[in-house]
Amino acid sequence: ESELLPGHEKEGSFSGVDSTLQDWHGPTAMPSPIQNWDGINNGSNSIRPPDTQGDVGLNHYIQWVNLRFQIWNKTGTSLYGPAQGNTLWSGFGGKCQTTNDGDPVTLYDHLADRWVMMQFALGTVGDGTSDLICIAVSQTADPLGSWYRYAYTWPNTYLPDYPKIGLWPDGYYLTVNQFNDAGTAWRGAGVAAFQRSAMLTGAAASAQYFNGYSYNSAYGGMLPADWEGATAPPSGAPIPFVEWDDSAWIGPSDALRIWNFHVDWTTPANSYFGTAGSPFVPTYTLNTANVDPTLCGASPACINQPGTSVNLDDLADRLMHRFQYRNFGAYQTLVSNHTVDTNSPAGRAGIHWFELRDTGGGWAINQQG
Repeated sequence: ESELLPGHEKEGSFSGVDSTLQDWHGPTAMPSPIQNWDGINNGSNSIRPPDTQGDVGLNHYIQWVNLRFQIWNKTGTSLYGPAQGNTLWSGFGGKCQTTNDGDPVTLYDHLADRWVMMQFALGTVGDGTSDLICIAVSQTADPLGSWYRYAYTWPNTYLPDYPKIGLWPDGYYLTVNQFNDAGTAWRGAGVAAFQRSAMLTGAAASAQYFNGYSYNSAYGGMLPADWEGATAPPSGAPIPFVEWDDSAWIGPSDALRIWNFHVDWTTPANSYFGTAGSPFVPTYTLNTANVDPTLCGASPACINQPGTSVNLDDLADRLMHRFQYRNFGAYQTLVSNHTVDTNSPAGRAGIHWFELRDTGGGWAINQQG
């Protein structure tokens, strides 16, 4: 996957200590962990630093780290794996079966009580053939059972790097950072929607795609919202997509940009990303505190940790998956975060977080720190 996105090595005007720095602790203590066990080790994965991610369901926890995934019950008993990611596509044919390229996402669909697993299939980078997004949806709540498998050709022979997926009632939604087939030239943000209702039954499932490179090549590092909680979004509401931009990348201020993605599965011409009739024009631009995202410069693995010389990778130029959505009835919320340099002293990492709310008049920043 890419480290810093093109242009993101620059930082806008910034001096002094981060104005959002919190140097005190609230009165409520963090609850103790309910369960704690070792996940996939790097002897199985062989990539450093690893891309650690997973999700929890009613009865299982699944972790997929780069090239391997493993399934546990919720008391920590391993039920399957670690196994190669492309095991999910055994017998499926094509690059989803024959390649195991990683950059995975594990998603629990709480509405359907299903599991969604995704990785890309690149084959030989620069070979001129199209890359694939490989998606598997469990046929039941049991991830040890059978799966519906899908392979989607990514358009324009672009390389779909850093794919991230989110749940919405009418689809599974995806963001990628696009490069040319060789991975050497930036091709902007790409977004897609997959027909969730069909995928849950194993039927042929449509996909819709918008190419940000055709409209504004500066955008990148987007995330789709991911719905949590029992209360659904308002009926027919488009799903929000978001990215954070430093003023040096897209001026004039540090800002969150939000795009509404509306999909019409019956009449695709009615679908839009951003503003209807003006693709990729942000629906909202929300100025944030001025922060410094150039924590590690061009060498992102700079955050040390005790007991090892292996550093953590900050990926400070983008928000971290997931971009969580919840509907509380009287208002809706979106929360996310990214790593920044607090400059207290310089090189000290901090988590810059946001809570956005929509009380009926559109999205606004409710709090950040």
